[in-house]
Amino acid sequence: MELSTTSEKAEEVCAKEAAYFDKNKNRMRYDEFRRQGLFVGSGVLEAGCRSVIGQRLKQSGMHWTVKGANSVIALRCCD
Repeated sequence: MELSTTSEKAEEVCAKEAAYFDKNKNRMRYDEFRRQGLFVGSGVLEAGCRSVIGQRLKQSGMHWTVKGANSVIALRCCD
């Protein structure tokens, strides 16, 4: 597949992006991953973060420092 570029900068960007896809093509076998029943999108992970971390940090009346929030996040992510 060829892309038409209108400037040298656009050509550089296209070359960089094409190199990224070429380098990572083995990680982007989405049809194969779906056939194996694996999740392809980030929605499951995002929902997990929202329920495990977000609910704890956003309870009514909660006020956190960055250090305190990071500590709670670390605890919530432990097994």
